[in-house]
Amino acid sequence: MYFHIIVTLLLFACSASMFITGIGKLMPPAFKIIPLLAALVYWAVIAIHHFSGKTGFAGVLLLIIFYFLIFLTIPTTIMVWMGDIGDMEKHIPAVTVGEGPADKTVYIIYHSGITPVLTNIINGFAGQMSQSGYKTILYCANKDLAIDLKGAAAVGFASPIYGGKIRPPVINFIRKNNLKGVRSFIILTSGGPDDRGEIAAAAGEIEKQGGSIIGSAKFGSMEKPGAVNERIKKTALEIQNMLK
Repeated sequence: MYFHIIVTLLLFACSASMFITGIGKLMPPAFKIIPLLAALVYWAVIAIHHFSGKTGFAGVLLLIIFYFLIFLTIPTTIMVWMGDIGDMEKHIPAVTVGEGPADKTVYIIYHSGITPVLTNIINGFAGQMSQSGYKTILYCANKDLAIDLKGAAAVGFASPIYGGKIRPPVINFIRKNNLKGVRSFIILTSGGPDDRGEIAAAAGEIEKQGGSIIGSAKFGSMEKPGAVNERIKKTALEIQNMLK
């Protein structure tokens, strides 16, 4: 009996995580109740075996349904939990790339996410900017980050996209800062390079705080390195041209 209770509690925990986590909230309701359905089917099998003394045809059929629901539950729950871990604030020291005067200093406020894809891209971008005499300072977004955004020639906001959204640490930083007069740009990464409105959504948040958008780019995590490098160069050049 203890085993059955543990299985049930785990399934309820899976469902609860889909209702309360950042990634889970973006999921269709039908996916969120799959673990609950699995728990109901599981107890139906137990009841059939308890009252009849054997599993029988109905019990076997319900077991097949149960394992199918588990097959759906496990990867979905792992994705939700990984997404929630990836959304946790990080406290990474600021990194400065290149040397340049105050009027050629660029800030990038970023959240690295689960993989190093975004971090590699913004480091590549900073390297390209340094070749033209710009200094780029990379700041990890968190609630303790407090900097004078108006002290930079431009401020970039960089984030991976999970569930169609830029990540909370970056959004929260934007929403708590006055960006009036701040020239801003956006760098995003996701499974594919095609923009599905994520850039517009990020731009909208920045513009609500008074910022103006001077450039943007979205990179796919599966893009070939050569193509990514060329697009990084192009994005850096576009930003430089807007700052002249």
